[in-house]
Amino acid sequence: WSCEVPVTWQDMGRSIQPNQVVGQLDDINITMTELYLSPMTLRLQLESEAPIPQKFGGGIGNRWVQLANSDTMTLTTRNEEVIPLTDLGGSLGDQDQNRSFRLEEITALEDLEGGTLNVRIECGSVDIPLEGLVPAE
Repeated sequence: WSCEVPVTWQDMGRSIQPNQVVGQLDDINITMTELYLSPMTLRLQLESEAPIPQKFGGGIGNRWVQLANSDTMTLTTRNEEVIPLTDLGGSLGDQDQNRSFRLEEITALEDLEGGTLNVRIECGSVDIPLEGLVPAE
C-alpha cells in the first residue's frame, strides 16, 4: 500500500512592526522592530542603536543578555486578561535580539487584537498596542 496525503500549511500568526523605543540601557535606545503573535507564540525583535559588547562578568553586556524575558513582559488581551508567558530563548547579537515566548493559554488572535504588550526595561515601562496586526508572511 502507498498513499499520498497532501498537507498544506499556512502560518496563522499575525505581526506588527511597532518601531517603538521600549527602553534604554546606559542611554542607548532599545527599539522593538517586530512583534509576532500566534495563538501559542509571541516572538519579538529588539534592536539597540549602538553595539553592546557581551562581556562576561556583568555590566551593560550582561543586562543586554537578560533584557527580554517573561519577567519583563506582560501580554494582555483586549478584555484586560493577562496571558502568562514562558521564555523559550532566542538569538542575540551586539545590536539585535530575537526572543520567543510560549503563551501559557492558547489565545484567539481576535482576543489579542486591541490588547497590549507591556515591556519593562530597567526603570521604564512601555505599552505596545496590539492593533493593526496583519497576517505573517
